[in-house]
Amino acid sequence: MIRANPKSQNWNTFFGVFLLIYTVYGFWCMPSFGSPTDEFTQRAIGTENARFIAGHSSLEKLSEHQFFGPIVETPLYLLEQLIYTKDISTKIYLRHSVLFALFISALIVFFKLLKGLTKNDGASFFITLVFACNPRLFAHAHYNSKDTAFLCFVLFGLYCFVQFIQHKNFTSLLLAAVWLGAATSIRLAGAFILMACISTLAFSLKSYGKPILYFCMLSLLAFIASFPYLWIHPLEGIGQLIIYTTQNPYPWKVLFAGKIHLVGYGLWYYVPLSLALSSAIIILALFLIFFIRALRSIARKNFSIEQLLILQLFALPLLYFMITQPVFYNMGRHTQFMLIPVYLGAGMILSAVWSNKIAKNTVLGIIALTCFALPVHKGNEMVYFNGIKSFWKPYSFELDYWTLSAKRAMQDLLKKEKIISLYCFDRAVENSIDMLSPIERERISLNVKDSADFELVFFRETPLQVNEKTIFAYGSKKEPYLLVNRLR
Repeated sequence: MIRANPKSQNWNTFFGVFLLIYTVYGFWCMPSFGSPTDEFTQRAIGTENARFIAGHSSLEKLSEHQFFGPIVETPLYLLEQLIYTKDISTKIYLRHSVLFALFISALIVFFKLLKGLTKNDGASFFITLVFACNPRLFAHAHYNSKDTAFLCFVLFGLYCFVQFIQHKNFTSLLLAAVWLGAATSIRLAGAFILMACISTLAFSLKSYGKPILYFCMLSLLAFIASFPYLWIHPLEGIGQLIIYTTQNPYPWKVLFAGKIHLVGYGLWYYVPLSLALSSAIIILALFLIFFIRALRSIARKNFSIEQLLILQLFALPLLYFMITQPVFYNMGRHTQFMLIPVYLGAGMILSAVWSNKIAKNTVLGIIALTCFALPVHKGNEMVYFNGIKSFWKPYSFELDYWTLSAKRAMQDLLKKEKIISLYCFDRAVENSIDMLSPIERERISLNVKDSADFELVFFRETPLQVNEKTIFAYGSKKEPYLLVNRLR
């Protein structure tokens, strides 16, 4: 009889306890997040695709959403039908709850993936801990049904892929193809993940023709199956999607590292710097060591398959973004999936120094301190918690570009006023109003500035300054990202 390793059981128990606390904390925090600007745009994608699948919508109507993958939005809309008589606020909270539950399941897979890569349960636990406590990942897991879902699907696919690499379980390879093909329908950057996997297959198998063929074909079929518009126009639709995505038509100016960047212009250092600012310094240090060691091992032709895979997962998209310099979305949210290889590489190095008590305890101490960034910042998505930010003056980066803090501001106002006549230049605050209860919504009206009693002023390129009319200010004293001002 094979007995389970008691140390392994202990770390699994620790992880289970952590996950329980994390889940409770995450759902407790959920009301503090408003509804992002893109909430109802994403919801409309699911609505129209579900109607098309049911035969109640036309191809012309579907083509309005032909560039946006509905693999997550359609099931979310179908789930809403279970509570279709409920208020819109309940439906939004359902969407956010399902997304956070998906992220919780991805954390479990991430922990198992790390254990398979490092063969060290302790190192896997601590890297998963700091990954889960990344404030930006935590926050986006509550409302970003595109980038968070993409990250989760990629993790599911990578876990299955590593299972195949290590155990040659062909079913795992097929599952990896399905997950990664579906992920690519959410973000076309999934193609870089597929390329890394195909290259890894070529290096790891003596006879790789059929496995690669099956992997490519099944991932393509999963991609098309996840995209109803492609059912009608597969080749033409994929071509249009590639052109649309590579042009990356983000319509707004972006503030980054203290400079305003115009629409249509990329920046070679945007992705690496935004990733650095979104990661704990200890993780960056560990990953840098992994990166150098992996390059040296490859140069000496003495690398492991795991090293090759992780290195490509990071290097392929990074090189693309740095060389082609595509137009970028604000705050790098579309590249947060690149944190996966960063944390995996960090886990490999932590596992390597685990036997050195001084090195291990130093790293674990810093990781423990880093995890406090989550409760301190309460997961606000606009927060950078890395010390690198201190190199710039306040207001060097975008803050709360999705107006999520509007919900909290309106609830604070409702505690002081019975009826609120409100003005905000950004109509996206209507999304957060929909998250309020029907009784609360009846007490708020949006009006033009001349007839409103209060205004919400979000940071948009021009620094905010508290004045005698300011009732509430959100953010640090030097860098508030939202002011509530009394107009009369």
